[in-house]
Amino acid sequence: MDLVKNPFLLTLCLEALPHVVRNRSNLSRLRVTRVQLYDTFVQHWIRVNKRRLQDLKLSGDKFLAFEELLEDGFEQNGMRFQQDLAATIFREQQGRPVVEYIHKRDRSSWKALFFSPDHEITLLRDASLLNRVGTQYRFVHRSILEYFYSCTMYTPSENNDKFAPHPRVDSSDVGNHPLSQRNLVAEPSIIQFLVERVQLDPGFKRQLLAFIEQSKTDEHAACAAANAITILVKTGVSFNNADLRGIRVPGADLSGGEFDSAQLQEADLAGVNLTRSWIRQADLSKARMEEVKFGELPFLEEDVIVGCIAYSSDGKSFAVGLEGGNINIYDIANWTMTRTLEGHRDRVSGTAYSPCGEQPLSGSWDRTVRLWNCKTGLTDTILEGHTHYVNAVAFSPAGNQIASASDDKTVRLWDSRTGSVIFVLQGHTGCVNSISFSLDGRSIVSAGEDSKIQIFDTYSGQMELVLETTAGVRCVAYSPDGLRIIAGNDDGDLQLWESATGESVKRLKGNNGRICAVGFSPDCQWIASSSTDRTVTLWEARLLIPVSVFVGHFGLVGSVIFSPNNLQLASGSWDGTVRLWDVTTAGAGLSSVANQSDEIWSVAYSPDGRSLISGDRSGTVRQYDVATGESGPLYSCGFAVKAIVFSPDGRRIAAAGSSNDFKTWNVDTGVDEYVLHGHRNWIEALAFSPDGQMIASGGMDSTVRLWNALSGVADRVLAGHDNIVVTVAFSPCGLQVVSGSKIGTVQVWD
Repeated sequence: MDLVKNPFLLTLCLEALPHVVRNRSNLSRLRVTRVQLYDTFVQHWIRVNKRRLQDLKLSGDKFLAFEELLEDGFEQNGMRFQQDLAATIFREQQGRPVVEYIHKRDRSSWKALFFSPDHEITLLRDASLLNRVGTQYRFVHRSILEYFYSCTMYTPSENNDKFAPHPRVDSSDVGNHPLSQRNLVAEPSIIQFLVERVQLDPGFKRQLLAFIEQSKTDEHAACAAANAITILVKTGVSFNNADLRGIRVPGADLSGGEFDSAQLQEADLAGVNLTRSWIRQADLSKARMEEVKFGELPFLEEDVIVGCIAYSSDGKSFAVGLEGGNINIYDIANWTMTRTLEGHRDRVSGTAYSPCGEQPLSGSWDRTVRLWNCKTGLTDTILEGHTHYVNAVAFSPAGNQIASASDDKTVRLWDSRTGSVIFVLQGHTGCVNSISFSLDGRSIVSAGEDSKIQIFDTYSGQMELVLETTAGVRCVAYSPDGLRIIAGNDDGDLQLWESATGESVKRLKGNNGRICAVGFSPDCQWIASSSTDRTVTLWEARLLIPVSVFVGHFGLVGSVIFSPNNLQLASGSWDGTVRLWDVTTAGAGLSSVANQSDEIWSVAYSPDGRSLISGDRSGTVRQYDVATGESGPLYSCGFAVKAIVFSPDGRRIAAAGSSNDFKTWNVDTGVDEYVLHGHRNWIEALAFSPDGQMIASGGMDSTVRLWNALSGVADRVLAGHDNIVVTVAFSPCGLQVVSGSKIGTVQVWD
């Protein structure tokens, strides 16, 4: 189903499916794999182009070259040509799909092997699945590049197919085998192609097992063995009771694998991902275990019950509220305690940071709410008025209001600057356990033991909506986009509503105890819930299905929260620990990149998805490798970067921001190309046209401007907005530009 969502891949499926299902009477039992579709499509493509060349009535040297290819096997040569090109792109360009070839400049480089005017090369290139735009070549779709690269690693167990990839490399020269060239963990599409090869050809499984066995005595086989065991684990091969002593598989992805009672003594498992793996009674004696991932990060251990936790808005500090009334502040960079806030006389039950991240807020069973000074560690303001335990506190998004919920059945709104009460919100008939502000700060939602969720207007103090549940509500939260409300109940269920209408979306069952805490990730991709059953559950927010259950606490898990970068989940428990969980390995299997020293205002992926660029307030643009998180080239713009984009070929970057000008520079050389002048105020938005020939910019001068991306010359000014232009985009055909302004108008331009 994923294939048919893309127009090109839908075409591929429609072309290949009739051949795959031919002579099959019972289609309901037919399992169609992606690799079968690609095999069939590619073979058909080469045959069609072979017939096309035969019909062209070639002459001279080109005809002789074609005859030689026919004699040697045109189809086989066509496959080998594309496999070699794919392998070279990964070796020479780290998988960047676009190859630029200028004959005079590149005729002595590796590119000439595939793009020179030589007759044989031209014939094979013309019959290949390649697109050309000017001097730039690329496979028609990235998955085609990945398919051909995967073919270089697979040899059919019975090599009698004229479309067979390269002959198998001798095992004694394993270091030169395609499986030894790079770690494939960051290439899930290639892994999937090879997984399906194993399912279709048992002989390939034996080849992969041979690499693992060879790694015991040959250190040069380590990379191939790591890839081999990754593929086999993803195929579902069990390694229970297996003799894996001394294997070298550094960096392998063994998540979800079966290794119960496996013999792994002295194995090299450095950097291996063992998340959700079965390793009961596995013998890991003297194994190398540096950087092994178990899906759980190191944890903090306190002496008493952890009542609540909170991240600062900048993600640099972490507050832990404790049973005895203290609040410990940690530096996230090294997880060392930097300060203890003392003043409460009973359990700290709620904590939060101000939006600027400089002022911690806390609520306690001593019936008070406190605002703290981070620098001195002293209380700035004590907010008094509740007549029973305070269970939860929250800052409004603007930071001008504070909310507190209590066992006295009320929610109080306070002025954060003066400490005075603005409203006492009443309506609950039982203890109020949880509160959350909407994204715009105009509403606050509260949940209580009376099985009611109430929404109040923060400007008037009036009740707007009441939502009924089937059990007492322990926790409630708005989604970061403000569109949904989620609540956790005493019966272990989660409930979602549309915040605007109060319409119920879904009821989720997933915990065996009452829900203690719930929250959305900042990007709205995940939902996390914690429970009295000592677990933390991660949910996919769009499909509303459970993804992972994190086990590790030995007591009630009373609080759970996402890090601002969406990558980690923190949970606090009555067992006195705070545990950190890696969301990415449980969900999408991505990796994080380093932080910059200032606020990041803009980010963009390269077209091939392998690089990430970010621009910050100080004017620094940094490039990252998405797979490893390693920082690459650094550029300085001289202005706060509010918009940043890659050109479609990934060779150029354009950046704009707190300046009337914007810059473009060459990714390969890091050299500035142009500084484009014309806007009369800051520039808010940039976009390249699909062919990379033009750049559109929009800014605070209310104009959209078009530029020649190759010369840096202004093309035209599109005037029509009455306010700041905050976003621009080209249509896929490149014939239209759409722009949006701050006052809510969208304009489409020819």
